[in-house]
Amino acid sequence: MQEVEAICDRVIIINNGEIVADDKIQNINNNKENNQVVKVLFENAVDIGNFTSKTIQAKNIEGNQWIFTSIRNMI
Repeated sequence: MQEVEAICDRVIIINNGEIVADDKIQNINNNKENNQVVKVLFENAVDIGNFTSKTIQAKNIEGNQWIFTSIRNMI
């Protein structure tokens, strides 16, 4: 993000083909602090596509452990 901040004042972030952020860098950085993060351990394997959207990102940590991050007020 440092490189982007050095040359841009506005950014669009695309995750899996969906725009998850389209704003000035300062506003995106301010909104990061409002995001909520939840760590989940599923008993069985899951289709993570059922959980992701424009406002939720999912990241696999290991096995059935995932981190979900809400992306509020970014679009």
